[in-house]
Amino acid sequence: ARYRDPLTGLAYSDLAAFKILRERYNSKDEAILSLVDAARSASAHEQARENNKNHDGAGDGDGNNDGSQEHLLTESQLLLIEKDDEIKKIIRDEQM
Repeated sequence: ARYRDPLTGLAYSDLAAFKILRERYNSKDEAILSLVDAARSASAHEQARENNKNHDGAGDGDGNNDGSQEHLLTESQLLLIEKDDEIKKIIRDEQM
């Protein structure tokens, strides 16, 4: 994805995807709110990892310097996303 929404932290590829994200965010859509929570959690995790690396050069602080990350979505969040075709399209576009 080319762009990142500063409000939600979610990436999107075009104006249509942005409009869907904002519309669903503003309507308090549960699946989008789950993705927003995951994006914010990932951002905080990445920032903490960078801080650890800058302070002691030890990587992400978990003893593994392999760059792996923990799962950020719960099973119920994944089920919500799996049921929603628009969100699956946005996620698919984000990974490109």
